Amino acid sequence: MGVFRFISEKKLRDCVAGAEAYVRRSCVSGTEACVSGAEASVPPGREAASGFRDDGARFSLEIGDPYGGAGRLRRDGYDPGAVDRVMDAQSSGRSPEELDALLGRAVKLSFVEKVAELIREKGIRDPVVYKAAQLDRRLYSKLMSDPAYRPSLDTAVAIALALRLPLDEAEDLLARAGHTLSHSIKRDVVIEYFFRERIYDLTYVNLILDRLRLRKLGR
Repeated sequence: MGVFRFISEKKLRDCVAGAEAYVRRSCVSGTEACVSGAEASVPPGREAASGFRDDGARFSLEIGDPYGGAGRLRRDGYDPGAVDRVMDAQSSGRSPEELDALLGRAVKLSFVEKVAELIREKGIRDPVVYKAAQLDRRLYSKLMSDPAYRPSLDTAVAIALALRLPLDEAEDLLARAGHTLSHSIKRDVVIEYFFRERIYDLTYVNLILDRLRLRKLGR
């Protein structure tokens, strides 16, 4: 029985009905994958149905301190006007060092750096995150050891759920890994619904996806 006996069948049915209603309101009209619930093909950079493995990713740093030491953790000093200032500075003959400093403010924290920042801000520990995301500890350690690592959509969503992020913060975090939730894909719309309704338990999330005949996260 496990976790199933702790989840109210009525609550599960209500959440499934809520998700279906949200899909009807949110999906792009006439999109077959959304209307029929058919699985869309997996775009480049997204994960096939093979779990949370990211076999093509590279891990450039040694495993150890997941963040390379607290003193090396960047803060997100993103400045949307920095690119324009870089172009102006370049035309005015500024030094390469000055240009590099300006350009650094035009680049947001990476996915991994942002996760590390959120963990620190929330005052939680890594085991809480990787257990809630149902990630293997070694994979999580490798992920957090490489600031340039870009996880699959499923992995990024699982971590955003584990961090219990509201929708706007979840979308920002997914974008840092190069992912968006499309209103042309039913599964993406349902995932968006989870964040809107603050449904963060991954086991419960996967029960709802299964009831809707959609691929579970990490499966």
